[in-house]
Amino acid sequence: MVALKKGMEVILCLYLLTCILVIALVLLRIHLFSTVEVVVNDAGRVFTVKSRASCVGDLLAEQEIDVNFHDKIYPGIYAPLEKNTEVIIVRTVPVVLSQAEATATYYTAETTVEGFLEEVDVPLDGSFFVTPLLESPIVPGMEVNLVARRVVSEFEQQKIPYDIKKNEDKELPKGRRVVVQEGREGIRELEYRVVYAGDLEVSRELVQERIIKEPVSEVVNIGTGVEAPPQASVASRGGRVYTYRSEGLASWYGEEFQGKRTSSGQVYDQYGFTAAHPSLPFGTLVKVTFLKTGKSVEVTINDRGPLKGDRIIDLSSAAAEAIGLKPYGVGRVKVEVVEGPG
Repeated sequence: MVALKKGMEVILCLYLLTCILVIALVLLRIHLFSTVEVVVNDAGRVFTVKSRASCVGDLLAEQEIDVNFHDKIYPGIYAPLEKNTEVIIVRTVPVVLSQAEATATYYTAETTVEGFLEEVDVPLDGSFFVTPLLESPIVPGMEVNLVARRVVSEFEQQKIPYDIKKNEDKELPKGRRVVVQEGREGIRELEYRVVYAGDLEVSRELVQERIIKEPVSEVVNIGTGVEAPPQASVASRGGRVYTYRSEGLASWYGEEFQGKRTSSGQVYDQYGFTAAHPSLPFGTLVKVTFLKTGKSVEVTINDRGPLKGDRIIDLSSAAAEAIGLKPYGVGRVKVEVVEGPG
């Protein structure tokens, strides 16, 4: 009885296995000989195919559709195929992103530079200058460059020239000028907003300016009175007394004449207190006063000059420096004889 029972169990198991095998064979036959209609969208090219494939990956192999590793496939290569399934293939292209010394290659399906940068999370808030332009189309293998944008404030100081105010003075001889108040330059500070792309200046905009130091006007009194004629005599060696006084323009000469012979035969020394005069005898000692500074110096006439007719005396470099004339080059002076030649 036990043996009969065991035999029946074996027969039942064999029957069940046989049924399962038959069902599998039937399903396989149905699968092998049945097709499913699928829509394929390959980078915008849309077409319909009938396929016996069971999943998207098999469909691509069946239809000999080549895809790259970086291409995007929806709904995925392992997704099962069903009726009217839409398989979307998004093709990607390589793009090189460069910033400073660093470069990296990305694969993108975006069509513009702007879309690509958004895809790779590059901020488009003005932190970078981008080349090519954001609206440029993506081309396979193109290089997109990022250059850091810096905005800084820079300051510049400028001198403000002073003006000259002239007053007529009847107490002064005609043509004489007396500086009542020295002019002083002012200072202006300019603030600029400067934009740099890396180390390259892109733009500069004046933001504001302010006066740090106000200029001071120069006040000059100009004589309008009657000018006394110059007395053109000098004290002589014989004891006869003469006087000489004149006002006019003075200049100076220096290094280019150093060591050369003067009209008197003496060697010119720019460090000595000498001068050139058109008519006073050589050896005459005169006092020269620079009217702008009020400083005076005594010099000996040992040369003829100046060469320009509007000037009355030409001083040595040292003499011009002593009275403050040297920085001006030319200035109005008063010349008075102190002692005649000899």
